[in-house]
Amino acid sequence: MFFVATDLDGTLLTSDRLVTERAKSALTKVRSSGGVVVLVTARPLRDVTEIGQEVGANFLVCSGGAVLYDPVRGELVRATTLGSRRATSLISLLRQTFPGIRLGVDHLARCDLDPGFHVGAPGVADRHATEPLRQVAEPAVKLIAQSDEMPVDRLARAISALVGAACSVAVPCSYFVDVLPAGVHKAVGLGELHECHGRVLPSIAFGDMPSDLPMLRWADVSVATANAHPAVLEACDHVTAHHDADGVAVYLESLISTGG
Repeated sequence: MFFVATDLDGTLLTSDRLVTERAKSALTKVRSSGGVVVLVTARPLRDVTEIGQEVGANFLVCSGGAVLYDPVRGELVRATTLGSRRATSLISLLRQTFPGIRLGVDHLARCDLDPGFHVGAPGVADRHATEPLRQVAEPAVKLIAQSDEMPVDRLARAISALVGAACSVAVPCSYFVDVLPAGVHKAVGLGELHECHGRVLPSIAFGDMPSDLPMLRWADVSVATANAHPAVLEACDHVTAHHDADGVAVYLESLISTGG
């Protein structure tokens, strides 16, 4: 029996953003043996509920840790947000500091994007504005940022140096940077879930990008897919197969076949 926390894109999902039958089978075996399956992702809840149903996840940790959802009960457990004033001031600061930066504002129900913002794959409720975003009228789960001048790792470091402890900054993919409420990261909520629902279970976390590092460091055992970012490969206890070669399933199958 295991407490399994896995990232989605670049980890559990293939490049076509699908969960294979092999992966579903491995996660089903985890649950049927009394284990717990938690999907942990930078994606918003609206883009994860269907995947959660596919794999029968016990819990969903979304928006980089800002949103915790119980799909069994159909309940939003917690949502940590940036207030509208805070989000608006951050947008102003980022635009002043990084000319040409493109921004997005992710709410629970939708994501508002600057013209030309590239998210990698269209979301359920993404919508592009006709001009750069300036004002945020309601609380936001997070901001997302991208620049043609800087790769995401460098942009994240620059934003982190700018905002300090006022926000959390993470790199969830190669397209953009997440700017989250202070103290929010992918390990948020996992300790709580583990304590309440799997405290006697060894925890295993799977990931591929720097935003996964907090949960990988939290887990008893950390596993990177072969395609992972160099920082993740260096930090993890184990490296499994590429995400297009069912790396998560390969590792879980080896544990299940040997009894852990």
